[in-house]
Amino acid sequence: MNLKSFFTANLKNSCTNGLSAFVSGGTSGASNSSCLPCKADICLGYSRDTMLYPCSLSGFIISGHDGGTGASPISSIKHAGGPWELGLTETHQTLIENGLRERVILRVDGGFRSGVDVLMAAAMGADEYGFGSLAMIATGCVMARICHTNNCPVGVASQREELRARFPGVPGDLVNFFLYVAEEVRGMLAQLGYEKLDDIIGRTDLLKPRDISLVKTQHLDLNYILSNVGLPKWSSTAIRTQEVHSNGPVLDEILLSDPE
Repeated sequence: MNLKSFFTANLKNSCTNGLSAFVSGGTSGASNSSCLPCKADICLGYSRDTMLYPCSLSGFIISGHDGGTGASPISSIKHAGGPWELGLTETHQTLIENGLRERVILRVDGGFRSGVDVLMAAAMGADEYGFGSLAMIATGCVMARICHTNNCPVGVASQREELRARFPGVPGDLVNFFLYVAEEVRGMLAQLGYEKLDDIIGRTDLLKPRDISLVKTQHLDLNYILSNVGLPKWSSTAIRTQEVHSNGPVLDEILLSDPE
């Protein structure tokens, strides 16, 4: 069963009454029900066969096959997962077709390296964008691919004091990386004639496939990814300010509000 057909069946009722009763312990659908913000993480295998139980979620996280440190079996690295572009477009289109896109945030990650990736993901419908491996490299990771062994040679993924002492990263390096990514995004938005990222979310008409004459790509059909089924009625900023799943301030907000 693919994601689209599964969503279509009684999706609206399920999204209202699904997870809220389980998380809050209260009556599902009640206006004063307090539930924890929850996101479903979709790690892509075969995107057309992805099945997800619809419930009262704050958003979806689509993780592509290009992400991660590579600290996995070689069979998983080479033969498992799929591109985030497929999962993102299918999720975005399915939510719009069922009138639910304005209720959730779509976050995507999996091999993001530059502002170009951010713009492409935004045009395909994403609201948030995750950088993992490249952010670690900015702080000194050498991709030794032994994160799970506690023997990271530069102390990024180790609790051993002698290895942690080798950690070369400083906060400024990571800050500079994201500043330059943001600067690249703003520059390309200006070239396209837009002021903010919200303006291009779901704008697949801005994307154009590259015509590359290769044996492995000559039969690829990207019409599904580039199809436009409509745009969200609200901006992603408006979605983030909704108090649909409010359970009071989270620990991060409490810690950040304390000047000490």
